[in-house]
Amino acid sequence: MGGTLDICKNRLLELGIVPVHAQQKKGPFAAAIIEIEAVRPDGSGSRYVYKEPPADRKFEIELFQALGGNISEWAPKVIACFTDDPKALLTEYAGEPVLNQYRTSEREEQKRWLRKIVRRLARLHAATAPHASGWLKSGVLQPYPFSMQWPEWAGNQLLRLHERRFPLDTVAFHKETMAIAESFYPYYAPSLRCPLVLTHGDMHLGNIVVDERRLTFIDWEWSNAATPVRDIAILVQDVEDDELADYALRMYIEELLSHGYESGAGDLMHDYYRSLLDNTIMMAAWDIELFFMGEKSEQELARSLTVKRMRIKSSWERICAPAPGNLLE
Repeated sequence: MGGTLDICKNRLLELGIVPVHAQQKKGPFAAAIIEIEAVRPDGSGSRYVYKEPPADRKFEIELFQALGGNISEWAPKVIACFTDDPKALLTEYAGEPVLNQYRTSEREEQKRWLRKIVRRLARLHAATAPHASGWLKSGVLQPYPFSMQWPEWAGNQLLRLHERRFPLDTVAFHKETMAIAESFYPYYAPSLRCPLVLTHGDMHLGNIVVDERRLTFIDWEWSNAATPVRDIAILVQDVEDDELADYALRMYIEELLSHGYESGAGDLMHDYYRSLLDNTIMMAAWDIELFFMGEKSEQELARSLTVKRMRIKSSWERICAPAPGNLLE
């Protein structure tokens, strides 16, 4: 930790920024993240975030170098991309995560948060839709990786819970998930209908921060060229109330189409349930990992897995149904 802090401080000084206080964040982060209070060259005070990702997770730096101007409206202001080892990113502080405020809010306030978020997200997707295929062809963006990686991880995680005698029928959950996955994943990619956009890729409420009412999306390392509703399918993982999740989807689709996105509500919903199935399986595995890391209690995990198990089933039923109902009606 000391080495990372020292490197961070030295790099700040080279930029003429004098660190007053710097502290590495604690939590289940793959990257080393240091929050900094500093004095700028003009003598004013400011706050920064220094992020040093692991060796195999450098894409966020590459993304900001290649497309920083295209996503600056939604991303934190980048001060420097350090391309010498250890590679790192320095951005201005953009606020605190929405997650805690959302969780402690009344239902109507939660709806307001979701409305603000999906409107901002829809603008990102509409703005990048005309360019995403070109970025994909040039190698600036990669396609979303469709594979059995997530269900295999989820299956292993559920069996780990069974060995711990976790108070849920994790064996049945495992069997259901693997049976669905084996039928779904071979046809997942070719079944999607919507034009590609730049997706954030990790759009949970912990990666949406607010400062003086401005919403900013942080942690772009999982960005891909993908169907736009992939980000909504990730966002609703933090929304356990199904009515609120459906509300977020409706608001998002209406906003996206109002910006001229070239698809229809039916195709967006078609892709949404496929993305929801995929991402719910992934997040079930991640929630279990958080439990083993001590970041989630047994009660929290049991509630989360109960919701996710129901969503996996209902998403699969929607996918298999000949004509899903229209949430926009």
